Amino acid sequence: MQNCLEWLERTANAKVHGTTKLIPAEVFQEEREYLRPLPVCDQVKRPVICRTVRKDNTIIYDSNRYSVPLGTHTTQPEVRIEALDGTLYIQTLFGEPICEHRISSGRGLLIQSQSHRRDRTSKLDKLLEELDAELNGRATEFLTAIRVDKSRYARDQFRLIHALLDQYGIEAALQAIGFCQRSRLYSANTMRDYLEHQAALSGGTQPVLPVSAIPVDDPKYHVTTQKRPLAAYAKVGDSRC
Repeated sequence: MQNCLEWLERTANAKVHGTTKLIPAEVFQEEREYLRPLPVCDQVKRPVICRTVRKDNTIIYDSNRYSVPLGTHTTQPEVRIEALDGTLYIQTLFGEPICEHRISSGRGLLIQSQSHRRDRTSKLDKLLEELDAELNGRATEFLTAIRVDKSRYARDQFRLIHALLDQYGIEAALQAIGFCQRSRLYSANTMRDYLEHQAALSGGTQPVLPVSAIPVDDPKYHVTTQKRPLAAYAKVGDSRC
């Protein structure tokens, strides 16, 4: 406060303009007792480093090759990497974890996980064929779309469809699949929601919504959303404290 008054006397005309009143220094001293320190925020953000996945399902980092699961070259042609505490974290461009390796101090080496050498695609293809056979071969397109769009979760999706098939029967399951295909919603979760909704309507207590009421042709309802790690939300919560 004293510095302000000295500046006015030295540079300005030492007059208080308008209705502004100078607050005595004692008031500031009292208010300081109720002030809280600003949260410490880490302003240093690490740059995002991306790598192209080679055809042999490896990436290059610091003159070494690091393996990624088979099929990553097709589903994730480009990934992001982060080196932290001696570990190389390989993620999708949205930050979803793919795998990790201990960083090697050598040069020209291949660092490969044994699990990355196993071809798991053939097992998923077999599950798809078996499930499609149970559905009388009438769900090939639907199952294939799940296999391609949700390759990482296809096994869980197929298990859920199999459970729904046992619970509701073939005809009800095929009706749900038909609804999903018309709506372009290739998901076992949507199939489950449809079957549960139809089961709740079986008593006639609620009106059946027409399929045309759902604006599925609008592109904004078919957007791939970014998935963030829980740590990102924890940082936001800390900054608000």
